[in-house]
Amino acid sequence: MPCKASWHIESRENFPAALRDINLAVPLRSERRHKDHVERYCIARLLASPPSHRLQFPLDLDHRERPDFLLSMPRIRIGIEHTQVVSQNAASASAIRERGLGPEVYFHWHAKPGEEILPSKKLIEKIKKDKLSPPWHGDSVERNTADAVLQCVIEKKEKSIAEGFDRYEQNWLLMYNNWRGPRCNFRKMVEILTPKLAEQDVSSVFDSAFILSGREMCEIGKRVDFYPVDEAGTKQA
Repeated sequence: MPCKASWHIESRENFPAALRDINLAVPLRSERRHKDHVERYCIARLLASPPSHRLQFPLDLDHRERPDFLLSMPRIRIGIEHTQVVSQNAASASAIRERGLGPEVYFHWHAKPGEEILPSKKLIEKIKKDKLSPPWHGDSVERNTADAVLQCVIEKKEKSIAEGFDRYEQNWLLMYNNWRGPRCNFRKMVEILTPKLAEQDVSSVFDSAFILSGREMCEIGKRVDFYPVDEAGTKQA
């Protein structure tokens, strides 16, 4: 599979400099944001945040397709597939707002997993009307987000077992949580999500599923772990 970029990291001493090179700033959606920006932003935080003893040196990281990354270490190779948990309507509306359309202060939409994708004309009408969405109650924010994450996992699970998708000794799924809405209790959302993943037998395809959400990352595998995101380690000196 052709590589978009690759990095060879000889030792732990070389790791911080390589991490800063891997990381990319993510531009606004209206400024030609590409999935490569988001993939490299996320992989840098995945490498920086979990316990460092899991990394073996020398290591090689290839940015590619199907899966999006291949992490090769002396005793193991790990395929890492990336996806964003995002409402397409909310993402498109964000790009429109960035171009100056609509009020500066506005109501967030109540996005739903599997919702109809609206054309630009309808999105613009909705932005201008700026109506208040139905109220949230109880843990509905966390359940809505968990359902959105689950939908992404199911989609990636199907793609990852299709012909032409390379499999390795371990296979990880890395998700960037961009699901919009009121403040979500991330740990409560993961608590709701975890049994849903078990029902879908996700572990038969992905050994670990990572969710990057703000300054915290969760790993759902044989157990559930939470890591603080190491932003400092990914920034240019």
